[in-house]
Amino acid sequence: QNYSSLTLNNFTADGTGSENMLYVLSNNCGTTNIVDSTIEAPEGAVAFDVYDYSAGGYAAPVVNISGNTSVVGKIEVSESVNSNLNISGGTFTVELDEAWCAEGFAPQKNADGTYGVHVHVWNAGVYTDPTYEADGFWTYTCTVCGETKVEVNEGSKLTHTPGKAVVENIVNGTANSKPQYDSVVYCTECGEELSRETVTLEVNSFAGISMALNDSLEVTFAVQYKTIPEGGYISVRRTFADGSEETVTVKPNELGDYNTALKIFTYGNLAAKHMSDMFYVTVHDAEGNIVSVYKDSMRDYGMRMLAGHEKNNNAKGKTLFVDMLNYGAAAQIRFNYGATDLANKYLTEAQQAYATPEKIGQNHQQLGNGCLGVALALESRIEMTIVFSNKIVTRDMRAELTYTNFLGETVKIDIAGKDFVAYGTSGWQFVLALPLVDGAELVTCTIYDGEEIVTSGQDSVESYLTRQYASHQIMPATWKFVQSAKAFFEK
Repeated sequence: QNYSSLTLNNFTADGTGSENMLYVLSNNCGTTNIVDSTIEAPEGAVAFDVYDYSAGGYAAPVVNISGNTSVVGKIEVSESVNSNLNISGGTFTVELDEAWCAEGFAPQKNADGTYGVHVHVWNAGVYTDPTYEADGFWTYTCTVCGETKVEVNEGSKLTHTPGKAVVENIVNGTANSKPQYDSVVYCTECGEELSRETVTLEVNSFAGISMALNDSLEVTFAVQYKTIPEGGYISVRRTFADGSEETVTVKPNELGDYNTALKIFTYGNLAAKHMSDMFYVTVHDAEGNIVSVYKDSMRDYGMRMLAGHEKNNNAKGKTLFVDMLNYGAAAQIRFNYGATDLANKYLTEAQQAYATPEKIGQNHQQLGNGCLGVALALESRIEMTIVFSNKIVTRDMRAELTYTNFLGETVKIDIAGKDFVAYGTSGWQFVLALPLVDGAELVTCTIYDGEEIVTSGQDSVESYLTRQYASHQIMPATWKFVQSAKAFFEK
């Protein structure tokens, strides 16, 4: 029993000769230093303990073991003084608690089955970069035992960089409600949303849009002119199927007249495949602040017009807009543009029943001497190309393109020989842009030498679509739209 400070250096305490011995060394108070010594207990007995006898008025004991000390037998340590045993060397026959190790040391199992301690040998560490939620930190691993420790790089946590507020979730104004939008700020570094505020505007500048079904599609926006502040302007942001976008700015003096209250501007050169593209239109004051907002697409326009014709039970109108949306969807699939967001995605089965019935058109193509053929472009605009051999047609001749439109008017285009456009090395090509509503009309290209007809070629959109009807769904979809457009607009 030890109640005082004690140092055992190169000392042997052998209790194996006593059958009744329970403890070889019991430490109840004071500091005990055991260096290069041997403590051996009988089988099942305790080699030494560290006992908290504060109940008897004694200060807690401290035991330090170092050097080549050998301890054979059990070790008992009161839980309250678990950290008062400091082992920095020696071998032991029982597994050591990590709390018993001196500072900088860790327990280990030796190759011969005994137990001991070792000094951690830390590797160079691995650094984990900071995030916007936490500081960066180094993780070190002991090359002896595999234990790890972490050192935090205090103050390294990333800071968001707010970008300029963007407009999202536009809700168009109506006669009974004001326009709204979300003003959203994102971090310019990581893209995380930092703030979102719903803004209600007092001014509704927009009267809606209309569409023109020409050789290419056009969208016209109508704006209440008096709502544009002095020095203000209009921005039009268009989003494409691939997620990209473009923005154009329209100044008040660039607007066209519609009536005394409304001004208009047109976004043109659109194709059927663009029907799902979104347009976000904003009126700004001179400082760039938002005055009014509006969003729309050709698809949304088509769905609204369809709803109106359903309400009025206008059969031709219902068919026109169903065919238009199906035509747009077929073009998206044909040209692999936004095929996951098709123009006709909102049409119900009942609405699809309004579509023009399946019916193959007629082939009116006639190719004269040297007319090599006819092609039709359906992607960006509707263009018919008639090709003649340059062995028959020369630049000292002239060409005349003619057709009668759906209103009964004759359309004629004269092309001088100097304006002929080469088609490869073998011919000349003559291109005519056509509104779809004239798709059933015959187009004639006549080649003249002076006043004498040299040759001619004749074709129509209908004829081309008939010849290509089974090649892709865009062919029947286009032909149906041609038929319903003519039926809707003809006198």
